[in-house]
Amino acid sequence: LSAAAAAEKEAAETGAEAAAGVGHPWMQARKAKEAKKRAGAGRPKSHKFKWEDVYFIFWFHVNCGVTQEVAAAFFNIKEDTASRALVSMISFQEEFLSVEFEQPTKEMIQVVMPPGFERVYGTKHVQEIFDACEGPIEVPSSVRWCK
Repeated sequence: LSAAAAAEKEAAETGAEAAAGVGHPWMQARKAKEAKKRAGAGRPKSHKFKWEDVYFIFWFHVNCGVTQEVAAAFFNIKEDTASRALVSMISFQEEFLSVEFEQPTKEMIQVVMPPGFERVYGTKHVQEIFDACEGPIEVPSSVRWCK
């Protein structure tokens, strides 16, 4: 190709890229990010969680009553990673449960209100409901609970 033909071809390609937004800086950054993903590059020493791992860590944290620092040490991950995993799962649980269980109305609460509630608390106005009942579980005799 002659120099004029090569310059004309380059101008046509540049015009097509500009029309498609390819030459724009954010589009270049997006392409670079996609290229990194395809190459498998990421943050050094980053830990990519599967949802199953996040789910397991969350329920370990909830059922055992440990802090996120203890959970991080137990699973050999950084505390900020454990924190992000717990926050992600809490957000997911809140979103899921809010769809599954509707927010009770005042009328629904008044229907199931215990008869002695107003006598004990002096009002029928309820601000929050905590379900703090605990069911007995079987525990091996070798386990000693701190008292």
